[in-house]
Amino acid sequence: MQYVLRWPPAATARRAVPVWRWAAALAAACAVALAAIWLAYRAPLDLRYDVGGEPAPLFGTYGSERNSSFSYIYTSGKALLVIPQAGGGPQIARLTLGGPALGTPVHAQLRAGGDTLDLGAVRERRVYHILTPVSDHGDIRADLLSETARLPGDRRPLGLLVDTIAVDSPRDVPPPPFALLTGVVAALTLAALAGLLPLPLAARAALGGGAAALALAGLWAARGRMELPPLWWQACTSAFVLGCALLVRSGWVLRARCGAAVGAMFAVWRVGLWLAAAFALWFSSALNRIGTALSRDGNSYGRDGLLWNTLVQGWNQWDSEHYTTIAHTGYVLDSRWPNVAFFPLYPLVIRPAALLLGGDYNLAAVLVANLAFLAALLLLYQLVAGDFGRRVAVFAVLFALLVPTSFFFGAAYSESLALLLVVAAIWAIRRELWWLAGIVGFLLALTRIPGVAIAPLLALAYLRSMGWRWRAVRWPMLAAALPPLGVAAFMAFQWWKFGTPFAFMQAQRAWENTLSPPWVLPLNLCVEPFHQQAWPNVVFQGLFYVGFVGAAALALFRLPMAYGLSTALLLLPPLLSSWVWSVSRHVLIGVAVYVLLAQAAARWRWARWVAPLLLVPLLLLAAMLFVNGWWVA
Repeated sequence: MQYVLRWPPAATARRAVPVWRWAAALAAACAVALAAIWLAYRAPLDLRYDVGGEPAPLFGTYGSERNSSFSYIYTSGKALLVIPQAGGGPQIARLTLGGPALGTPVHAQLRAGGDTLDLGAVRERRVYHILTPVSDHGDIRADLLSETARLPGDRRPLGLLVDTIAVDSPRDVPPPPFALLTGVVAALTLAALAGLLPLPLAARAALGGGAAALALAGLWAARGRMELPPLWWQACTSAFVLGCALLVRSGWVLRARCGAAVGAMFAVWRVGLWLAAAFALWFSSALNRIGTALSRDGNSYGRDGLLWNTLVQGWNQWDSEHYTTIAHTGYVLDSRWPNVAFFPLYPLVIRPAALLLGGDYNLAAVLVANLAFLAALLLLYQLVAGDFGRRVAVFAVLFALLVPTSFFFGAAYSESLALLLVVAAIWAIRRELWWLAGIVGFLLALTRIPGVAIAPLLALAYLRSMGWRWRAVRWPMLAAALPPLGVAAFMAFQWWKFGTPFAFMQAQRAWENTLSPPWVLPLNLCVEPFHQQAWPNVVFQGLFYVGFVGAAALALFRLPMAYGLSTALLLLPPLLSSWVWSVSRHVLIGVAVYVLLAQAAARWRWARWVAPLLLVPLLLLAAMLFVNGWWVA
């Protein structure tokens, strides 16, 4: 029996291809990649930087300066030289150094690979030839240390004057193993992506080989100038896209069971956002130049602790600090930003999770948010599948994942817990489990102030189930009183702790957010772009306002009452505020919007392609800005 592999899947494949041919093609790609990398490193490296006149891989310096004959920079006494991908063996570095003003001597040392080379007193400009070791990745990393001196009229502590930096590698330098592995991974992923295209085998092989050759040529040209981690992100992103494409092409998600389908979609979403965060944090300084034009505030992160920042710390921004502070030390009112404005259920869940995780509240907040979101997606699938079918349920989960601010569901915010409780309330109402719906509404009101709006929905749904006959009303009608009791419980706590049950309303005024007539928010959204530097962010919030309000109005007529009315009532409190900067986050609990989009995608083929193509770039950009501390919503 001959085993064959259909690639692309059988629905679009031209013909079945024997497995051994694919194995041979992948082996050939690996061999070509290894040979290309080996040849690239056999050629000697010849780099030269005019430090004062062009960007140079030297960190810990002042700005460039120039005299009548050459340009230069000064170090601050401790500078770091980084030459990436130099080779697999020691390299010869040539540094043109001098003392401040070429007349003041400073004692200098060069430290690399655990060894320290004493350069002595550096005064006149001269060239130092240094044999430097390389790291396991083939990089030159050397600390240039010196004393400092002050010149008349200059308050800066000046170290060495640096004029030029050059690197010459000996011939026949072996490539570092990391570079070999990078080339192989890049070649394999690009070739596999080309294999997805519905083309003849020869055309796909040529296209994949060409793409791999371009990647290897880029690796060759970047030797000594670009670090390898960005290429690994390229390879990881290519593999990620490959997996997503296979998932979509196979149609497995539409056939799989609820848990497997939702789990796969959640995993793709979570890994994709982690990849985007890693890229954004690595190029934090460059991205911040984009953020300046789009939003406000922002941080510049170093590359130390990249893994922790990517997985946890980058998702603890802005309001996250208040949630973790409440979980750790409790509520405060007398401060510039009183955290009593935030409702207690999410911090109450964070606290025991943090105790189980050794007291790490940031990790606990992110973990709770992600688990709550996964549970919300599973329940959303069950809810929508029961009412509209599995196909619509899959697309509803997909749009909940792809809405441009969905990254808040995976950040240390209460949005994911609120979504879980909203979906659970609708699920209970649709099944006429009135007391369960009331308890869920009680918890929702302890999570977000709009949760109290579940009460009128619950009362109307119960009356409708009784045929609008008042005489048929029984004890389950009292379940509608449970959501207001949630807010009442929080107000009673505030009365006990701060002497007033309205402390959270006082705190909202400190946050410049007040209850306003319904025309104030749309008017502010129209006016603010002309008065704010971060006007693209205001426009972004305005698009969410128009889209979700329009969809909520449509849902009142197109969907069952539990969907349409819940979304309209839950969106009412944030849309009656004066705060324009968080609209795109507050509307995320509008479940009916995801169902309407899912119905459109299930009906029209173009919608299921156009919508993700519009939403995914916005989601990735917003997430990359958020992890760098820029205000998104």
